[in-house]
Amino acid sequence: DYSFVKAHILEQCSIYQPKCIAFDRKFSPYIVPELEDEGIEMSPFGQGYYEMSYPTKEMEKAIVSGKVIHGGNRCLRWQMSCVKIDRDPADNIKVTKNRNKQGQQVDGVVAAVMAFGEMLKDTSDEMTLEIITL
Repeated sequence: DYSFVKAHILEQCSIYQPKCIAFDRKFSPYIVPELEDEGIEMSPFGQGYYEMSYPTKEMEKAIVSGKVIHGGNRCLRWQMSCVKIDRDPADNIKVTKNRNKQGQQVDGVVAAVMAFGEMLKDTSDEMTLEIITL
C-alpha cells in the first residue's frame, strides 16, 4: 500500500529531516514523484556492483571499527546474518542473500548500504547515519 508507505516516510522525515532519500529505480516509479512533490530530495541508487561496492566496503570498515550502531534492532541483526557478499571479477562487491537457505532477507542491509552511500556523497564535516526501519 503506497499510501501507507508514503505516510510513514513523511512522518519519519518530519522527525529525522534527512537531506535526501536513496531509492531503487526499479521499484519506486509510483512513490518517488509523490515524495518529491512533498519537497523530499530523492536520489536514485543503482543496485549493481559498480554503485554498491564502495559504500558496502566503507560500511564494512565502519562496522568493524565500531562506528555503526543499529540500536539492537532484531530484524536488522537477523538480516545481517543472512548477508552473503558477492564479488565481480574487478573486485567490486555487493550484498546478496544466501540463496541456499529459505526465508533469507537482506533488504534492510541493502537500504543501510544505500544510506551509507548517500552519506559518503556529503562533503560536510559532520555526518550521521541513522538506520530507520519501517
